Order: sequence, then C-alpha cells, then structure tokens
Amino acid sequence: MVGSGGREHALAWKLAQSPDLEELHAAPGNPGIAKLGACHPVRSEDAEGLLALARALEIDLIVIGPETPLVAGVADRLRRGGIAVFGPSRAAAQIEGSKIFAKEVMTAAGVPTAETMAVARPPCVIKADGLAAGLARAGYGVFLFDFRNLGLSDKGGPHAPGSDLVGAVDEARRRGAERVILFGGSYGGTAVLAAAPDLDVAGVVALSPPPDLSNWIDELDAVSAVRRLRAPMLILYAADDWRTPPAAEHALARAAGSKEKQLVEFPGYWHAGALLYKAPFRARAKRLVLDFIRAHADGR
Repeated sequence: MVGSGGREHALAWKLAQSPDLEELHAAPGNPGIAKLGACHPVRSEDAEGLLALARALEIDLIVIGPETPLVAGVADRLRRGGIAVFGPSRAAAQIEGSKIFAKEVMTAAGVPTAETMAVARPPCVIKADGLAAGLARAGYGVFLFDFRNLGLSDKGGPHAPGSDLVGAVDEARRRGAERVILFGGSYGGTAVLAAAPDLDVAGVVALSPPPDLSNWIDELDAVSAVRRLRAPMLILYAADDWRTPPAAEHALARAAGSKEKQLVEFPGYWHAGALLYKAPFRARAKRLVLDFIRAHADGR
C-alpha cells in the first residue's frame, strides 16, 4: 500500500479483510495502517525506493493511493520493473493531475463542463494546474498574486513591486504559514525577485526573469534587489531565450554574490512556463523546483 493518508488507511483496512492476503506492507504508511501491516520509511514519490522495497519483500501487488505519485509516473516505473500495480499510468493520471487536460478530455467527449477562459475575468473560478496543483496535493498552501497592483493590497504606491506580494505574504501568515516561498515566471519572476528583499520569505523561485523592467513598471529592477536578497534563490532559464538571454540571468547570479543560489540553464528556445510544461524540460524543471521548495519550506 503506497501512501500515508486516510484514503490509504481505508484501502489498507479493506485489503486486510481479503482471505487471499498473506502479508500487508505500506510505504510510508501511518499509525492506523501500522495496526494492519508493516510500515516502511519510503516516500510515495520514490519510484526506485518502492521498486527496491517490493523486490526485497517479494510483493505481488502494489496499490497506489495518492494522486501525486501517479501523476509523477511511479506506477509506470513499477510496471517496467515487473511489479503488478493497481493505479493508472502517468498519462492516464493527468485527468486528475491537470485541470487543463481534464477540460480538454471533457470537451472532446462532449461532457457538459464550465467554459474555460484564456484570461480570467469575473465571475470565474481559478483552479491551480500542474506544479501548483501538485504542491497543493502535497500539503503546501498555494497563493496566487497579481504583481500589477490590482487591489490585493493597499500597501505601497501604484505599480510598487512588492504591493500585491505584501498582501499575499501577510494573508499567508494570517492563515498560519510558517515559511513562504515566492514563485514567478517571466515578468512575475522579476516581480518576486524585486519584492523579496523587503519580505520575510524562506526562498525565491524565478523562471526566465527579465532582470530589469524599470522602464515598464516603476522601480521593478531585479538586479539591485537581488544584491539585498538574503533568502535562497533558484533561477531556471533557457539557453536560447531571446526574451531573457543567459547573459541577463548571469547578471542576477553575480548580483546575488556568495548567497545561496542556484542558476540552472536549459538547452533550446523556451521561455518561463514552458520549462515546467513542455515535455523536453518538464521532469527536470519540476524536480528542481520541488526539491528547492522541500528544502526551504519545511514549515509550509
């Protein structure tokens, strides 16, 4: 039994009632599951660890409960390793892991569903997709913000780079968040880097951030801000991105100096969100972002 939540406890409880069951093991399990079988300290997203455990225990069937390992392709790896798995493949799990994919399937199949919008306008509902949805399922709170100062906070003047982020961070604190990571892509990446030095945050992640937007938005200059940044920083960028060329990203790294930082270059022409959603880069980029968030946002 893969997982550690209430759903997995219920599945384990029912599996334990089967007359065909010889042994029940769980990874990582929880105290409730421990009353039904042996628990092992292997994360549900660790496909190689689960495969090694299954082989060592001579497991006949693996049941995967949570969405996150399914979306990550854990079932595929276990099947390739010769283990029978109850749980969909990575491709099939996208119907749960990606709201965009689910909408496309429903539209193609003629299933009645709410209209989708290219640009959000009221009245509408915003649903997290991809990485944001994965973080939410993993137990992290995900807060959306608008760095153009569209009323989320009255702190700071018009177009002040930290105005909306101040409100978002304040609200996260009010809701009990202990550690906050700022995340943004393209112009949003510049915004989080520019605002971060004046906010109490645990880290900053930026995808393809243009270093200087001061001619477009007042004072939105990431280079000068990064010089004051005390929090860890992760920047992902594309080697052939003409919008934010590598030289610009290296200027940010130089500004960071000796502070804890990661600057990761990807080959090919892609910008910002493409690093997380285009197949050639998706797995590596998401792993880097998730590892950074786990390392610096333990308190969530």
